[in-house]
Amino acid sequence: MNNLPGEIVQIILSYLDQRTLAHINATSKTLHHASLHRLYESPTFNTISQFQLFVTNLNNKAADCLKVIDLSPTNHRWKPETNGLVDELVQKAKRIVDLNLCLCQIGFDVLVSCVQNLDLRYLSLNENRCVDDKIMIQLLPRLASLRGLDIGATNIRDRTLKHIAKYCKQLESLDVSDCQRITEDGVRCLTTELPRLNFLNLANCYNVVSMDGEFDGVAVDEGEWEDEDEQSA
Repeated sequence: MNNLPGEIVQIILSYLDQRTLAHINATSKTLHHASLHRLYESPTFNTISQFQLFVTNLNNKAADCLKVIDLSPTNHRWKPETNGLVDELVQKAKRIVDLNLCLCQIGFDVLVSCVQNLDLRYLSLNENRCVDDKIMIQLLPRLASLRGLDIGATNIRDRTLKHIAKYCKQLESLDVSDCQRITEDGVRCLTTELPRLNFLNLANCYNVVSMDGEFDGVAVDEGEWEDEDEQSA
């Protein structure tokens, strides 16, 4: 495999899972360099202990490869000290552009550290009930490069939507599903002020009432409403 052209090696590596890539990475100097980017670009974690081991052993060269972090599979094991691990990670790996903290009860100070140290393109804080207008209004001025934002099932109101419209001009996709405190006033601000917005998830946002065709130009997911007969069927 060491004698194969680099393009062929990369094709082969693209089919390997993370565990296999880790073994390949340790076999030779050539394969170490060839697999480093794929091994560290988007690591997966199923437990907090895996995440802790990863952060502790992360060196500068590997940190530069890191682009995507998804901690949502670890949410049921989240502990207060996990916040410190996230903070340590973003201090080391400042090229992360995709951060998924869905269901993770991340502390406010660590969220601030994330947006200060990273130039994020995607952020998910879905189902973090601590997230409200006060928190989002402090974060949004540092999230100007966002293309995708998921703050569904949080405690935001229209003030957050208006700040998104003000600061996140590159935004293409927004999920505010299950945010039952927002109204059509905030949504209207998004659809008129964000020229690149092409997808908006409004499922279960029962206080959003719009006129037919008002949000044309944006793919709006409003979920499915069921009447009593359908629910009992």
